[in-house]
Amino acid sequence: MYVIEHFFHMKEIGINTAIAVSLAYLLSPRVKIVQKQHGEEEQIKWLFFKKVINKKI
Repeated sequence: MYVIEHFFHMKEIGINTAIAVSLAYLLSPRVKIVQKQHGEEEQIKWLFFKKVINKKI
């Protein structure tokens, strides 16, 4: 929100918050729990990262 306010000179708190929340949602990783033969795994995928990261639970 500070970057938006400082560089784009937007003083509306509602618009700043909406932009910051939408960017945080888009750039956050997606976590999915998948059942496999050897147990459950978390699959983590980022927006601009093509490889899926697997993690055992």
